[in-house]
Amino acid sequence: MKARLAFSFVLLFSILVVFKPPTVNAANFVLEGGVNTKEQWHSARDGSSLDVVTEFGFYDIVPTVYTEPGLLVTIRVATERGQDPWIGRGTGTFTWNSDGFWEFVVSADETGVVEVVVHMDNVVSLPGKTVYVYAWYADQPTQSWSATISNGDTPLALAGGINTPHGWTSAVIGGNIDVVTENSFDIVGTVYSEPGSDVIMRVVTEKEQDPVITKGTGTFVWSADGYWEFSVVSDPDGVVEIVIHSEVVGPLPGHAVIVSAWYPGQASYFWQATVSNGQRPVSLGGGVNTTEQWYSMQSGSALSIVTANPYDIVPVINTDPGLQITIQVVAEKEQDPLITRGTGSFSWNPDGFWEFVVAADGAGVVEVVIHKNVKPLPGEIITVTARNVQPYVQTWSATISNGMYEVFLPLIVR
Repeated sequence: MKARLAFSFVLLFSILVVFKPPTVNAANFVLEGGVNTKEQWHSARDGSSLDVVTEFGFYDIVPTVYTEPGLLVTIRVATERGQDPWIGRGTGTFTWNSDGFWEFVVSADETGVVEVVVHMDNVVSLPGKTVYVYAWYADQPTQSWSATISNGDTPLALAGGINTPHGWTSAVIGGNIDVVTENSFDIVGTVYSEPGSDVIMRVVTEKEQDPVITKGTGTFVWSADGYWEFSVVSDPDGVVEIVIHSEVVGPLPGHAVIVSAWYPGQASYFWQATVSNGQRPVSLGGGVNTTEQWYSMQSGSALSIVTANPYDIVPVINTDPGLQITIQVVAEKEQDPLITRGTGSFSWNPDGFWEFVVAADGAGVVEVVIHKNVKPLPGEIITVTARNVQPYVQTWSATISNGMYEVFLPLIVR
């Protein structure tokens, strides 16, 4: 009976030994691998922290685990998603986790190796992108390494602004500044980078005088598309600065300026500005309406018109809705004029002109009509001026007659 019990105990013990899960010595589980770029292989192992620089836009993250054949290994690669990875050695599956990592569950091959490859196309300027690799099995401690991958370029910082006699207005990347000045101004584009960096800058503006490169060395050209383009190497402090002087300051919407900068082959940064004298635009048009035809006028026009019948002088101003416009029409006084578009008043000035003060209608239009009788040669000179404020005045004029001279015969009495 005792012998039978002893045999049963030995059999049970044998069964327990057979079904005990296998153990792996820490020395038999090693995380290595690395980052593969077009230039070279960068080796990593547990605890490594790599700085990888590549001139090309792609690289491979390659975690490798050395362990015992058939061991089920979990590998996690924290990075951007990119394209699907693949399992180079071992057999298993992978999934993308929305928290930002690939997770692999793989059985080591017959030599005890697991290797996966994650291909990436996201090389950027410093400080680069950091990749984290983790590996473990069952509930054992995790091994890890990391790598920061970049193209080695220092991120380009674009600054600068608009300088006027009244002061300096700073610009920031992506910003839009409004500058009001009645004087000339300077457009100043500034880039901060590494010393000796190649920088491309472009300034959309009107062409006046040549710009100046005040920091860094390089060249510039004017493009017929309406911008200056600079190729400059930054100075020993890593700074590029260009200055463009402008004398063109007009009413709103103003002088538009766009300053952009980038490294060759990289994305660009920009800021923009609008420079004006703060006055609303006033566009003087209209014309002279005769029985025979309409004579269209604009600021700067001067016509000689012949008509056999009475006519209308019709100043028309296009501007912003509600803007108050002052119009003066130099002409002989006959009948009172009319304000046909906009609201305001008129008065006769004894110096020989009608003066109107009119707010533009909802469409931004002012229109007045002065009815006149035609005179013989040399006719009558009509002058029309319009302004929002001095000294920004627009004007046109017309000499109007019936084309004939008056003849006076003396009366002889015998």
